[in-house]
Amino acid sequence: MGATRRAAFHAGRERFRCTFSVGISSFPEHPSTESLRLSADQALYRAKHQGRNQVVISTEQNHGGFAPRGA
Repeated sequence: MGATRRAAFHAGRERFRCTFSVGISSFPEHPSTESLRLSADQALYRAKHQGRNQVVISTEQNHGGFAPRGA
């Protein structure tokens, strides 16, 4: 990930840098698409809370309902 932290991007004459954070969830731990999406969304919020350029993998298992954690 070090190379992406140093990468500069160009749009016309403008030069800029950006960061990337991601939340990951997996199947079959989350049997429905909605619980899979919500789990990944919560992992993304945790990644953003931890700082820039973060990858957070959801460790929650869901076999029924989903109770989002307070952010």
